Amino acid sequence: MRHLITLIAAATAVTGLAAPAQAADCDVQCQLDLQHQNAVPRTSFYDPPASLPWALPGSVIRKQETTDYTAGPATRIMYHSRTSAGRDVAATAVVLVPKGKAPAGGWPVVVDAHGSSGIGGPCAPSLMKDLYHGNQMMDFVNSGYAVVAPDYAGLGTDGRPELVNKTAEANDVIYAQQAARRVRSDLSSRWVLWGHSQGGGAAMGVGERS
Repeated sequence: MRHLITLIAAATAVTGLAAPAQAADCDVQCQLDLQHQNAVPRTSFYDPPASLPWALPGSVIRKQETTDYTAGPATRIMYHSRTSAGRDVAATAVVLVPKGKAPAGGWPVVVDAHGSSGIGGPCAPSLMKDLYHGNQMMDFVNSGYAVVAPDYAGLGTDGRPELVNKTAEANDVIYAQQAARRVRSDLSSRWVLWGHSQGGGAAMGVGERS
């Protein structure tokens, strides 16, 4: 945890709707249409091995380069995390990096712990073209930071997410940035965590360990 240089937790009201920002004149059908238009098709990438072989947390299960997102080219990863009870579990995340050559020591990293996006597999931010709040991520990228955006185990992958369990979500955050560095050699070991809503709880969980 020595490489965690800053931690910002903004805890706001929790919402459960996986959708883009809602317009006042957009009714229920309109919202459903927006969600459909924003969806990234779920592929077999999100299916963990039938018998998940044990590995250290932060180990990479698979990676995939993608242009599915409005934020630009990205690397999608599946990695080993841990539940609140310490059980090995597969989780997914997305990695975005700035254009150009990384500075000496690699791109500094922002881990973006997202707010509540829903409780089912399709509610994973990595299954949304806008990454649930991709404009915010691009602000970081355009400022010279790589972004690691974990889904939280059970979103994207099969299984029931441990909703607002700060221990499980802190695991997903910590091990996502470790896995990201294993697939991107141009990332720095220095990282900062930004979390809001549900992600604010994840940030507090990480902070309690530092």
